[in-house]
Amino acid sequence: MNPLGTNYYWDYETKYGLTREEFCRLIAEIGFDGFFSVRRDREETALFASLAAKHGLTYSSLHAPYAPVNEMWLPGEKGDAVLAEFCDTLKDAADHGIPVVVMHMSSGDAAPPITDIGRARYDRLVNCAVKLGVTLALENQRKLANLAYMFETYADVPNVRFCWDMGHESALGPGFAYMPMFGKKAVYTHIHDNFCVHNGDIHLIPFDGGIDFSARVRHLAENEYCGPLTLELSGPRPDYYAGMGCEEYLRRAFAAVSRLRDMLRHKGD
Repeated sequence: MNPLGTNYYWDYETKYGLTREEFCRLIAEIGFDGFFSVRRDREETALFASLAAKHGLTYSSLHAPYAPVNEMWLPGEKGDAVLAEFCDTLKDAADHGIPVVVMHMSSGDAAPPITDIGRARYDRLVNCAVKLGVTLALENQRKLANLAYMFETYADVPNVRFCWDMGHESALGPGFAYMPMFGKKAVYTHIHDNFCVHNGDIHLIPFDGGIDFSARVRHLAENEYCGPLTLELSGPRPDYYAGMGCEEYLRRAFAAVSRLRDMLRHKGD
């Protein structure tokens, strides 16, 4: 049965006053199996790893920083620094038993094309993932070519896999259906809702927006996906969840992802 997870979002603490410890305790109490966080530094990763162990949770992935990822394709020291940061993220994951690192390969509608310097950097990154025994899960953003290049180039490398972001498919890549293309490589999901408007990537709880999750579930079932069903949410923001505290919000989120799992089990029967 697919484990259920969610993300740690910084606003839980900075805006809503829910500490990292309270977040882990609460999601475990609600019934989530695990969570992921965005990597900021080694100390925070170590803290989350200890809290996961303390509360019986799986630290299911570490999201690479939202660094200027476009620099990976461009010459210069900035691209080298982004590569070093991504390699540090892989090392953090390996050190704390986190099996998957999720990363973006582009940012914005005007992201640069595939280049030789970028190919060389991604060679080094993949070699780092293989050496450390960590799975690199590449997430769909706006550019289809980046994913196609990576999955063709590293077709025989088991460490290079796919993270299907359901919300991005509707808000950043309308017209693309990623699972029919890359579903056999899927090891992770980012699940959230929006109103299917370009660049309207608002990270709502599933079923609170306009995405057809029945179709999403069919894609999962067709590819026999058995990995985590993991939410990627933006917290109980007042423009959509007025007056809702963190606990009520997370319980609503858990009910939604549980519903998705029930739908998937039914489709798989």
